[in-house]
Amino acid sequence: MAGTGFTYSQLKTAIQNYVDSSETTFVDTLTTIIKQGEERILKGVWLDNFKKNVTGTASSGGAYLGMPDDFLAPFSLAVIDDNTYYFLNLKQTSFMRSFLVV
Repeated sequence: MAGTGFTYSQLKTAIQNYVDSSETTFVDTLTTIIKQGEERILKGVWLDNFKKNVTGTASSGGAYLGMPDDFLAPFSLAVIDDNTYYFLNLKQTSFMRSFLVV
C-alpha cells in the first residue's frame, strides 16, 4: 500500500498488524487512538491553509475576545498599539485568572 494511502478500515487493520494484537480492549480503543493522533498532528503541523488572520477589539473590563466560527486553535495573539505588535505568550486560562484584578 505504499504511496496509495489508507482507507479508515485499512488504517485500523494496518495498526493491528503492526502491533500484532487483536486484543478486544486495544481494538475497541483504536478509534480514540486514531482521533488523538490526528489532533496531535493538526496541532503540531501548521499548514498555511489552516492559518487565518483575524482582528478583534478589546475593551476595558472585557474578559474575552470573540473567535471566528471556523476557529481550530490559536497560533499567536498580539496587541497592536500605534502599529507596534506586542505578541503575547499563550497561557492556560487558570494562569491568566490568577492575575485578574477584582
